[in-house]
Amino acid sequence: MADVRLDAFGIEAIDQALSEMGPSFQARLLGPSLAASARVVRDAARKTTVFEDRTGRLRRSLRVGRITARYGGKRFRRGRAAVFAGGQRERAPHAALVERGHGGPFPARPHPFLFTALLQTEARQATAFVTRARMLFPRLVRDFQSRTNLGSISTVSRTIARRRR
Repeated sequence: MADVRLDAFGIEAIDQALSEMGPSFQARLLGPSLAASARVVRDAARKTTVFEDRTGRLRRSLRVGRITARYGGKRFRRGRAAVFAGGQRERAPHAALVERGHGGPFPARPHPFLFTALLQTEARQATAFVTRARMLFPRLVRDFQSRTNLGSISTVSRTIARRRR
């Protein structure tokens, strides 16, 4: 895996500030930030040349969404963001067969396009995550201060809220 390093106002500082705010504020920051990271993986998987996509359906079927589960007829959100490939709606149910390969009378070797994209874009994912988090953070700090009636929060939170790139 690649060694990903961020500056002093990276993931560690954001994590420290979010630990002061609580789970509802964490969800408001982590969801969009993780989705930005997932879009980087999706775009890299669409551009890959690991496999031949004659119709273009598999590349078009790549999308970013949330993992949901059904229980008792109700849907529950289980994750923040994921990259999906294939599915019945996109008419590319063969995505798993391309990713992992298959046996049978005409076996095919694996062409791991999603896993390769995930590993190749590790640094860009971290950059996209931190960029999106920095964009959302000042608004979260203002909301946190207005809801808790606090005049100030920690130095780390104030510094991140002031610093925009």
